[in-house]
Amino acid sequence: MQAIENTRGRRGACRTDTSSRKRSRGATERRLPALARVVAVFLAVPIVVLAGLIVLFRSQSPLLIDAVRQLNKYAVNRAMLLLAGRRGWYASVAHHVGRRTRRPYATPIVAEPAANGFIIPLFYGTDVDWLRNVLAAGQFTLERNGVTYVVGEPVLLSRSQAMDLLAPSRRFAFRLYGVKQFLRVRTLAVHPAAEPR
Repeated sequence: MQAIENTRGRRGACRTDTSSRKRSRGATERRLPALARVVAVFLAVPIVVLAGLIVLFRSQSPLLIDAVRQLNKYAVNRAMLLLAGRRGWYASVAHHVGRRTRRPYATPIVAEPAANGFIIPLFYGTDVDWLRNVLAAGQFTLERNGVTYVVGEPVLLSRSQAMDLLAPSRRFAFRLYGVKQFLRVRTLAVHPAAEPR
């Protein structure tokens, strides 16, 4: 009789071990879908934001574009300036002087290399402060990929004029965003970065 009780005890222990393994496997299986959801959200958020920006710019709604421009001017640009102009980062920095205040300003922009200078897409059109400052001064300093350029001779271009000067991948991107106006500037001087950025 004692041998039977031991067997029952062992079987019970086995059942306990098996059930605890099933419970731990179940917890792991529950955690995996949660992790998959986090990864999906992490990947989906930038895609949704990008799609929203494309729709926004293509709509050409002055009200919406001005709202995003103001948000960028007072919030996003400050964060963007931490990386803009550095090696390996897509955004550049335009250092310009206020046409009325004579104060120095820094604005993150996109500047694509072109023959003897750069092509700058004007996502928000021509009614932006930094562009008015640059057109009034006739030149500004551009930080791009850790190199500082003095650029000048600013000329406004239409989409059709600018497309011939851009790489095919950039043409596609700027068409996708619905950019209609560009600024062409010529390189007047190049100053290598004093320290790696």
